[in-house]
Amino acid sequence: MKKLIKKVAVICASVAMSANAGFAQIEIISNNSVGIGTTTPAHKLHVVGNNYVTGNSYVGGNFGVGTTAPSQKLHIVGNSYFNGKIGISTTLTPLSPLSINSAGNAAHQISVVTTSSSTEGVYAFRAGGSISVGVWVNAVRGNSEVTAGNHNVGVRGDAYMATAQGTGRAFGVLGRAGNSSNGFNYGTLGILEGTQKGTGIYGSVGVWPVGISGQYAGYFEGDVHVTGTLSATSTNFSDKRLKKNIVLLDNSALNKVLQMNPVEYNYTQTILRTATHEGDTLTPEIKMFDEKAQMFQKKHYGLIAQELEQLYPDLVYTNSNGYLSVNYIDIIPLLIQSIKEQNNNIEMLQKEVKSLQTTNKMLKSNEITTTQDISDTQNSETLIPIIVEALKEQRLEVEKKQAQIDKLQEMIQTLNAKFEKIEQK
Repeated sequence: MKKLIKKVAVICASVAMSANAGFAQIEIISNNSVGIGTTTPAHKLHVVGNNYVTGNSYVGGNFGVGTTAPSQKLHIVGNSYFNGKIGISTTLTPLSPLSINSAGNAAHQISVVTTSSSTEGVYAFRAGGSISVGVWVNAVRGNSEVTAGNHNVGVRGDAYMATAQGTGRAFGVLGRAGNSSNGFNYGTLGILEGTQKGTGIYGSVGVWPVGISGQYAGYFEGDVHVTGTLSATSTNFSDKRLKKNIVLLDNSALNKVLQMNPVEYNYTQTILRTATHEGDTLTPEIKMFDEKAQMFQKKHYGLIAQELEQLYPDLVYTNSNGYLSVNYIDIIPLLIQSIKEQNNNIEMLQKEVKSLQTTNKMLKSNEITTTQDISDTQNSETLIPIIVEALKEQRLEVEKKQAQIDKLQEMIQTLNAKFEKIEQK
């Protein structure tokens, strides 16, 4: 008690001395307000000038900086400068310059950890307003300056767990756009700029980006599925340097092609359902086709995959849902080979017919002479009928060959019709 009285006496003496000297540093007025750097404190503690505090401080009410009427625990009006790290909603020592709900990470400039009861981690809203036409306005913008040797990412989104979950949906990045100028709405926009090789949009299945050999608007590593109409000018790699096990087609193509049965058809809608898991309130209905697309509404010409698989199994593919598809491009070489085989058969028959026609003419021109020669040695009445019968048989053989040629020509016309239908596919 004596020590406390002594400290109070020292303080009072210091205040009195300062007052007598005419330059009070601490002023205590009659309403119990304390002023530091001011003789007219307007609050219980009124400080004018820079402040330096070491140790813990406690404020029971609202604390205002730049305002005399703070409405929050910390109310700041004007610019603020912090030389250190700030933690919000955490008692841990912040590792990031700004850490919310956690200690953060020294590699992050701002670290926000969303609690399990929150649905939004960071929300940015750019309100509409009158701005000059053509100006880019962004709610969130990320810009990573490209530095050599680094993986430079402007904006990154991850929605991934190492262990597969039974419920929920995951979107790494979700883009949604609409009702802007007609024809200028993009859910996701990717642009490749500069002179280096790359792609505007890259998609893969379980493969991180690989080196790309050209400049592309889109590059996909894996199968691509389209439910609507795909408009494209497409080509297939056919460079000899990209092929191995090259073997010329044998003469069996014609026989197999003749067994193909081209049909016309329309697609029927098929519903693909993913496995429903316990606790998952969504029962997704995935449609095989886009019913508004022309490819679903129009008639098609093609083959039945199950039938073709019996003849050429390598032309038929099975997707993850068990449905079959046909590689129609690779049927074209088989049709070409079939036409070549058919043409060879026609040429061979034409040669046989020509030979028979020549023989027939020779027999007709020598018929009288042969009869006269025979009369000198044998009975002409016996040999002439034999010669006439031989001529008849020769003529029948010519007619038979001609019929075969006609049939082959009909088969060529049939092949051409099949080729046109498959080409329409």
